[in-house]
Amino acid sequence: MTPVCPLLSTGSSSMTTLSSFPRRWKYPHAVGRNTLLIAGLQARNNARVIFSGSLDFFSDAFFNSAVQKAAPGAQREYSIVIEQLSNGKWVPFDGDDIQLEFVRIDPFVRTFLKRKGGKYSVQFKLPDVYGVFQFKVDYNRLGYTHLYSSTQVSVRPLQHTQYERFIPSAYPYYASAFSMMAGLFLFSVVFLHMKEKEKSD
Repeated sequence: MTPVCPLLSTGSSSMTTLSSFPRRWKYPHAVGRNTLLIAGLQARNNARVIFSGSLDFFSDAFFNSAVQKAAPGAQREYSIVIEQLSNGKWVPFDGDDIQLEFVRIDPFVRTFLKRKGGKYSVQFKLPDVYGVFQFKVDYNRLGYTHLYSSTQVSVRPLQHTQYERFIPSAYPYYASAFSMMAGLFLFSVVFLHMKEKEKSD
């Protein structure tokens, strides 16, 4: 069996499906780093061949494009669609007392959902606490079915490969490090060129 040499793989959270199938029948054919965007093979006669998933990889457009920076303090948005059956048709539900809780063990955020079009949504800033949280909607209203929705997410710090090259909040530390190096260099120059005066008899 000819071994496959992975040259470029996807991220750990990616998946590959066939777009020709209906959405309900879709199942990922390859998940995570098993999806190879560019792969190489070597035959028994030492011939080598490279398979590329797209011709765009041979263009410099991606390499020359600017890196998009994440906006600091960006708000996170949660949205949910709530409908009710009226006269045999599903119509948007009208209510102003639906609450969203952002829960770890206790709720860190509790706020009302605002109706926008046919869905309810709200924007809020995540707490500066790491852990596994839940977006939780627990709605009870007389005459209606109990509505419960829970979505689990993780709040974690960025990995060391996801930070910017130079973090603005660390500029004072950069300045202290470079000033220390400059001071050591000047001290070395002065010390090496300093000549003691000869003592006179």
